[in-house]
Amino acid sequence: MSDESDFAERLQRFGGTVSRDPRWAELKEMLAQRSRVVSPFQILGVQTSEIHHSRVLKWLLDPGAGHGLASRFLEAFVRRTSEGAQRAGVEGVSPGSLVGIDWTQTEIRLEWQHIDILVLNRAAGFVCAIENKIGAAEGFGETGVSQLTAYRRVLDKYFPTFHKHRVFLTPTGVESGSEKERRFWFAESYVTVQDLLVTILEEYREHLTPEAAAFLGQYEAILRRYVVPGNDTAAALAQELYLEKRDLFEFIYRNRPDYRVGIKQALIEAIEAHDGWYLIDDNRDYVWFGISEWSEFPAQRTGLRFAPDRSELLLWAFHLPASGIDVWGPALVIGRGSDEQARQSLFDLAHQHRGIFDPREDELGDFSVHMYEYHRDLLIDTDLGASWADGSTRLKLVGYVEDFARDRMPAINRLVIECLKAL
Repeated sequence: MSDESDFAERLQRFGGTVSRDPRWAELKEMLAQRSRVVSPFQILGVQTSEIHHSRVLKWLLDPGAGHGLASRFLEAFVRRTSEGAQRAGVEGVSPGSLVGIDWTQTEIRLEWQHIDILVLNRAAGFVCAIENKIGAAEGFGETGVSQLTAYRRVLDKYFPTFHKHRVFLTPTGVESGSEKERRFWFAESYVTVQDLLVTILEEYREHLTPEAAAFLGQYEAILRRYVVPGNDTAAALAQELYLEKRDLFEFIYRNRPDYRVGIKQALIEAIEAHDGWYLIDDNRDYVWFGISEWSEFPAQRTGLRFAPDRSELLLWAFHLPASGIDVWGPALVIGRGSDEQARQSLFDLAHQHRGIFDPREDELGDFSVHMYEYHRDLLIDTDLGASWADGSTRLKLVGYVEDFARDRMPAINRLVIECLKAL
């Protein structure tokens, strides 16, 4: 490894190398061509945003959506993954049991009971859960239990007699970290999704609306460039150039900003700047805060989410996803608690006032639920460059919190206090 004392001189020489090596011009042209392609994913900066990919998959799987494919993508995906599960010895449906199903009667749900995508055909007694992971790791609770275990139990609870198919979808098809769950969840890669899209664009283009065909072409390119590894010529060239000057690039990379620390610091400062707000916890991927006025009511002190010295039932949370650099929030969460009547009353309140709250779940369930859902992807790629350096990104986050406190919080606060007071 080179001594870092000579890096300044070497970086200066490297600048001259860049200007003379035609491969850098080639890479620059590849990136320029990409920038000229109009893609909603790139415009919004959500190329690797898990929830946005889940929404596209939901749309593709839905036989009633306006893409013109009817149930073609749904049937192909279920058939491909069920055949793979059978070959891998994963418990679930057999491909033969799917023959003759009327897939047009299938319902597709997003984030049902925290499951990313649920495929439900009641007439056929068939249910499929798809847990979608892009960048984020499989979740394990404080007791070491996989989130897949919880989702499997939810399926068993609500659909005890249905044929069940479980898919763990990741860019590379990694298996669950739980040895037990590998028996129940088939590890599928996004290569399959990309292959199905290529087939559709080649063989079924006449069935697609022009808008759908254009979008699917753009989406296939996004998968190739950002999600499915090893399929991108620009990435291959970038790797070649990186390997030639690895120590220089690693030195620069080691000295990059710690974005997560900076984001958390900005959020904590914004929270503590508001009278009546207080920080509850800053742990791993979350910044939790509470409202002092709510703590005056006994029902608010029945929460069980945190350590014994923390008893908040209602909590606000900002989330920093493990994949990429971003922040979501704030979400208003009903945590686990000892007073189920209080939990149900708050859950009902959110559904009675959907114009003020934004509830995600249709049923209270056994887990924490959201009365007010996250606003996702508060940051975009340009916030992580010059805007980060000059402080504009920090001001953007602080300004977002201030706007939320002014525009959204008063109505939420009033209704929550009325509910807590009545309990």
